[in-house]
Amino acid sequence: MSRAAWRLASRSAAAAALAAALAVVASCGQSRRDPSQAPPDPPLETVEVGDALDAELDTSEDVVAARRPREDVGGVLPGGFPRDLPLPTPTTLVDFGDATGGGAWVLLASPRSAAALSSQLAQDLPAAGWRLSAAGPPWTAARDGRSVRIAVTARGAGSELKIEY
Repeated sequence: MSRAAWRLASRSAAAAALAAALAVVASCGQSRRDPSQAPPDPPLETVEVGDALDAELDTSEDVVAARRPREDVGGVLPGGFPRDLPLPTPTTLVDFGDATGGGAWVLLASPRSAAALSSQLAQDLPAAGWRLSAAGPPWTAARDGRSVRIAVTARGAGSELKIEY
């Protein structure tokens, strides 16, 4: 290839590259148009449909099963909890942890009133061999060299029972 032909080819390639770059720049500028100048979207087509398949169902005669209220302790008591300590029912384990100064505690919730729980505990603890320290709550109950502290607190329509052991 002669030197003149090579220069001509180089200039043609440079001109083509410049044209491509200008086209890219020009197309980028189009995407920055003011959206208020864009043409409006065409209206959406409205389609009439019939009633839903379940529109004529009637649930007024359905049988509704009611859950039976729990008559036991809900939840898993932690290891080390005195299994021979009678618990009022129904109750649900809400929380548990380590007590300050050693030992542990559990927190139980009940839909029953604090008075009803206290009354049941005052009967059930001595019947299970636990000696009560006072006419509480709170009580300290002892049996076979072990002791627990029991407090009953009213919470809303129900109550909480905290046992430290």
